[in-house]
Amino acid sequence: MLKKISIAILFSLTTSLMFAAEGVKLIASTKDLSDGSVSLSTLYINSNSLVVKTNMKGTEASILFDANKEVLTYIDHTRKQYSVVDKATMKELGKQLEQIVLMIKAFYDNMPEEQKKKFKPLIEGNRNIAYNKLGNETISKWPTVKYEAVSSGEKLMVTNIASFTQLDVKKSEMQALPKLLDLIATHLSGLEAVVPSASIFAQWKGNDNPMFNEGIPVKTTLYSEGNATEETTINSIESASFNLADFKVPAGYKEQKIDLNQSMK
Repeated sequence: MLKKISIAILFSLTTSLMFAAEGVKLIASTKDLSDGSVSLSTLYINSNSLVVKTNMKGTEASILFDANKEVLTYIDHTRKQYSVVDKATMKELGKQLEQIVLMIKAFYDNMPEEQKKKFKPLIEGNRNIAYNKLGNETISKWPTVKYEAVSSGEKLMVTNIASFTQLDVKKSEMQALPKLLDLIATHLSGLEAVVPSASIFAQWKGNDNPMFNEGIPVKTTLYSEGNATEETTINSIESASFNLADFKVPAGYKEQKIDLNQSMK
């Protein structure tokens, strides 16, 4: 019996290693500058897969992305729910966003000033973002190039990019993340109507964006109306092999369909 179990374990490990792909593991902390709260995230990234595990203000969640199938799974461990978003679903969500944006534009003139500020980017249309080099700076142990993202004179983001060479990471091992951001930018334009911080996704496809093109952003600060709102710092980066199939929706979790119209009510 013991021999059979040993063979089964060996077979399982061998199979797992056969399908595991070389990638990168990142551990990051994000600080909400309005209340000082800090959330931790662990990311596993390779050329075809992305896994994100977060604990943000008491909500434990995971994101699984299969770049080959273009399928994203969001798991809310706190509520024991999950949602699956394939390309067709993303297109449908894009249509819902179009209707939400039309509704916002129709009522924009009668909105309070605070709401107008929130939805101003939607009314103005796609922003032209310039990424200006601010110089060199060492973050933790990594030499970086510091960039400022600006649109119509408004500061949106400051980010420090460490080159792939400096981090001893291959760009090809990081491709699942840009693929996901590209999908969001293509099919979910207007996402900032329900997720304000998502406005940066709309500009992801721009060739001028240095993030994940020139290297990895090891420190990023987001701004709103000139004030810093959120700061994300990479705490560690290391090579890691993983298999997306090892990360699954736990048994007993209920599937939750995404309805953006409902979320606006």
